[in-house]
Amino acid sequence: MYPILSQEEKEEREDSTKDSLPTVSSSAILTPKILDIRHYGDPVLRDHARPIKEINDEARQLAADMIVTMVSGNGVGLAVNQVGQLKRLIVLDIGRGPMVLINPKISDKSRKREKLEEGCLSFPGLSVKVRRSYKINIEYFQLSDGKRIKLSVEGILARVILHEIDHLDGILLMDKLAFWRRGKFKKQLLAIKQQTRQEMRDREGSKKT
Repeated sequence: MYPILSQEEKEEREDSTKDSLPTVSSSAILTPKILDIRHYGDPVLRDHARPIKEINDEARQLAADMIVTMVSGNGVGLAVNQVGQLKRLIVLDIGRGPMVLINPKISDKSRKREKLEEGCLSFPGLSVKVRRSYKINIEYFQLSDGKRIKLSVEGILARVILHEIDHLDGILLMDKLAFWRRGKFKKQLLAIKQQTRQEMRDREGSKKT
């Protein structure tokens, strides 16, 4: 999701995030790490993420890694496909502290819609106007205790959640645009794809060494 925080807000969020990361239930020490963000052209972004059957330390580790990755990129949301995995998990932070949503599902959307500028960490440097429902009802499982949560949210929080759930279903930002509008970004998209090809070659090379 497109960064909406000022530099001062970003620094404050980085400090507060350290105290709100998920903790493991075992004796293992959780050391969050910044993950590589997958960019447009990487096939994993088109895959459908699969439901998480068990909320365990592996899921908590992934959530913590995704939070620090999102904060490092000055994003307000991140979906699991964007870090090369396929479990239904998203993280977000619109300035109120990080949230982790396990197996999120939209149960209802408002007819009222709003068109606002969006960007995406998988489309660096690009932003487009997207029309989305202003209010949604969402169900998800809580990372800390596996409790099922039902919420009604609106505004920017609803927009971020909708954006990230799109990712879980293999839907990308540019898919929201009419064909003729996508054409305006042809050069930028080509440049990102070329960068992505190099990133994929580098990953393959690192696996062989």
